[in-house]
Amino acid sequence: MTIVQENVVDLGDKGRDNIFGYGLTQSPYEQDGLQEVLSGITLKSPTHVYDSYGNQLKTYNQGKPVIYKSFSGDWYEAIVYINGKSTTGYFKTNDVENTDTDPISLKGVGLENKTNVYTLASTGSKVLKSYAQGKTLLYKTFSSDWYQATVYVNGRATNGYINKADVEEGTTNPESLKGIGLKNKTNVYTLASTGSKVLKSYAQGTTLLYETFSSDWYQALVYVNGKATNGYINKADVEEGTTNPESLQGIGLKNKTNVYTLASTGSKVLKSYAQGTTLLYKTFSSDWYQALVYINGKATSGYINKTDVEVITDSPEALKGTGLKNRTNVYALASEGSKVLKSYAQGSTLLYNTHTTNWYQAIVYLNGKATTGYINDSDVQTN
Repeated sequence: MTIVQENVVDLGDKGRDNIFGYGLTQSPYEQDGLQEVLSGITLKSPTHVYDSYGNQLKTYNQGKPVIYKSFSGDWYEAIVYINGKSTTGYFKTNDVENTDTDPISLKGVGLENKTNVYTLASTGSKVLKSYAQGKTLLYKTFSSDWYQATVYVNGRATNGYINKADVEEGTTNPESLKGIGLKNKTNVYTLASTGSKVLKSYAQGTTLLYETFSSDWYQALVYVNGKATNGYINKADVEEGTTNPESLQGIGLKNKTNVYTLASTGSKVLKSYAQGTTLLYKTFSSDWYQALVYINGKATSGYINKTDVEVITDSPEALKGTGLKNRTNVYALASEGSKVLKSYAQGSTLLYNTHTTNWYQAIVYLNGKATTGYINDSDVQTN
């Protein structure tokens, strides 16, 4: 479909018909009863409204909300006011963008140090109001690049526009999670910004409860002076705990294998176990297991560092081997520093089960009683 450019030639009474190429005095949509009323915003600065001859009737700034009707593939029809008089004009379809007919209410956070709400859907327009980075904002879908928001200016509700690049949409269906603080001081902030005020801080390894919020932030409820307050935790400051913990058995690798009050080696030690002691625990995080220990008869949750224990195989294999040492020892614990239950001469045939990387488990008889013991894998040769 063709239209005369801005250098208009007077085409006389038949100008409209020739310009639009229909030989008609109305839109094909109008003829078929399909002409649709649309809402949109202007995309150019400035955006022109033309008359039927292609002359400029009026101009609008970029981002101006406008109403028009479908007219042809290249044009929309609009009513504009010139000197107070209503006049039919035409927008080029490429000069405007249709806005959302069924806007959806959303919640998000400001990403900029100053997240602006503009008078028009254009960053070149006047700023109605600004919000700090990390501020939770309410808005509605509007166009491909803009949200619409209601702000209060001098106590008066005013429509404004937020650029999509300036905010991040929050999670619509938040998920409750549990994790541990990774920093010496794991902060909960007033806003979703590390530059905002700190509401509360937790020691490294503290177990924390929070909800998903955005790509970089969790939302948490903390108590400040006895009052429940919403705050925000940076995702880099915590590690999500295991959602489906698995029960495991392992042996302590250190002379003193510690169970800590928090998932931090800097926290208080609840209890210590001798090297080689068999321990029960559950998966918790990438670096920690959770264990239940008894302190003065009271069951207490504690944490074991993964480097301090070795997991026992859950599918032991029965083996037969030969003692390599003059005295091949079976120990009370999976540690050469533990008590020797029994010793066998070099070359003795021994029966044992796989247990850990460096230890086998064996049954020996002491005073006629079957007792579990442990053989170092370097002391035997498996046949």
